[in-house]
Amino acid sequence: MRLVGRIYFFKSRTSYQDPGPTMLNIGRKSLVDNCFLTQNVVTCCLPDGELKETEKPTSQMPTEEKGSRDQEKSVLRWGGLSGMVGGIISIFVPVVLAGFVPPAPAGPAGLVSRFPDARTAIAVGNGIDFVATILLTVLIIALSWALRRTSLAPALFGGILSLLGLGVFFVESSTQVAFDPISNLYHAAGTTADQSTFGLVWQATQGMFNQFDTAAVLLLSTGIVVLGVGMLTSPTFGKGYGGVSVAVGVAGLIEMFFFGITSVLAAIIILPLYIILPILLGWKVYSLSKSSVWQPEC
Repeated sequence: MRLVGRIYFFKSRTSYQDPGPTMLNIGRKSLVDNCFLTQNVVTCCLPDGELKETEKPTSQMPTEEKGSRDQEKSVLRWGGLSGMVGGIISIFVPVVLAGFVPPAPAGPAGLVSRFPDARTAIAVGNGIDFVATILLTVLIIALSWALRRTSLAPALFGGILSLLGLGVFFVESSTQVAFDPISNLYHAAGTTADQSTFGLVWQATQGMFNQFDTAAVLLLSTGIVVLGVGMLTSPTFGKGYGGVSVAVGVAGLIEMFFFGITSVLAAIIILPLYIILPILLGWKVYSLSKSSVWQPEC
């Protein structure tokens, strides 16, 4: 490993002047496999487990490097805050739909006949879901950015899969638009078609949205699993965040494949996937933006 420039060990107050191509060694153990280079920052795990941080003083940092670090912290700050706010906002989606959508009358056309009374609540719930999905998209981008140093492949592939899943959720953020024509025909004066026909059309349309939901959760869960694998090997996140992410992702995959989106278990799985995990990961990403250096766990 080549360390270029003036490196300072703040805790030990030991400095090394332009070591060039030589490797830093403490005791018998080389730091090549225990140091993490972040632009102008080198963080090392010593043999005894003590964490040493090295950083070029800000006063000696070139303006371009300082600006680059500030921009990087901005990405993490925006991503972390978006994740926490997005997870909190997602709580209101089931609250609005369960609390303000009236029960449907019995019969195959009950959902169609109820729609005019439920449309406003459905539109509000979809609007909240749209905002939450945007915020979770920002979180996934920032999370992939934070993982790219130590786990580039999982960060790249897991991030793309997660974004694909969120993209499908975007498609479903305005379902009222799809149901409007069916409801308008059903309630139009002089309609002669059998009411049960409208009920069947409605159920077929809902079935397509159920399929989109399933695909979205499968893609998002797969992406979270891949990102979690990257966290397991990342000294920045560690096994705690990685293990929780993998567990939540695997649970989502199993539930979708064997029980489906209409199962009661789906609500139990979506709760940590769409609410708890974004808040947890959002807090971690945000905390990275507040630290002067990214401290790996030895």
